[in-house]
Amino acid sequence: MKFRGTGNSVMFAILFAGLVGLAGCKSSGTQQSQALQEPPISAEQRELVQKEQDRLDAVEQQRTGNSSAHSCRKAKEVYEYSNTKVLDTDGCSAEQLKLEQDAEQRQAHDKVLAERMQKMDEMRVKMEQNMKSFKRQNSADQ
Repeated sequence: MKFRGTGNSVMFAILFAGLVGLAGCKSSGTQQSQALQEPPISAEQRELVQKEQDRLDAVEQQRTGNSSAHSCRKAKEVYEYSNTKVLDTDGCSAEQLKLEQDAEQRQAHDKVLAERMQKMDEMRVKMEQNMKSFKRQNSADQ
């Protein structure tokens, strides 16, 4: 019985050492096979990624004033349900990345401000119409 317990311990140690050895091994062949095993993205996912890439490019085009400019950031994955985006920034220098991120933030702020101003104008017009209607109704009652 003692021999059997020791055999199990030895077998466990060999298996553990093998697993640890394999976990640390990363060859380019392994990375390539992992890339080949990734499932292809769906047409819907591809469309979301393209839409995000177009948005990133539009930010850069507006920032530079060049209609053919492209963002150094590349959209990889987009999850609409959680509003999560995976971007590849390997092609960006630190300075370029900061310029693009600052422009994106500034443009988003400007867009929100413009939308609020438009809503305020709509509310003002509605209020003026209501006041005219109220004045007409009051003058008709008198």
